[in-house]
Amino acid sequence: MRLLIEDVALTKEEKVIAKIRFKGGAMRTLVVARLLKLADQRRTQRSTVEEVDRLLDKHTVREIAEILRERGLRSGAGGEFTVAVVRRVLAAYKLKTRYQRLRAAGLLTSTSLSPTARLGTRQNPEARSRVPDEV
Repeated sequence: MRLLIEDVALTKEEKVIAKIRFKGGAMRTLVVARLLKLADQRRTQRSTVEEVDRLLDKHTVREIAEILRERGLRSGAGGEFTVAVVRRVLAAYKLKTRYQRLRAAGLLTSTSLSPTARLGTRQNPEARSRVPDEV
């Protein structure tokens, strides 16, 4: 190649333009589309993210991964959805977790409903393990 090409001038704009000057004076121009950045190439489709957001209202992360696999949807990297991939989507797109959604809806856990939790105190662990004396 070195014996054929005199020099190459590259211009990066919306497309990459390569102007090649051959020995002997001939010139050739090549125009090539710019590649997306790696992060953009591996970004999960917006419709899939919206589906994950919608499914979080009624399903756990594990169930969402199973549903997306059954539907044949793929992650941005092209792999199958797993629990870890769904969690990464939640973090990357700042989606509220199922836990946060349930709390926002006013639903409480059993420990939140206990009298000790409402008073801000903790129950004595020994009191839970005591067996009442039989008469």
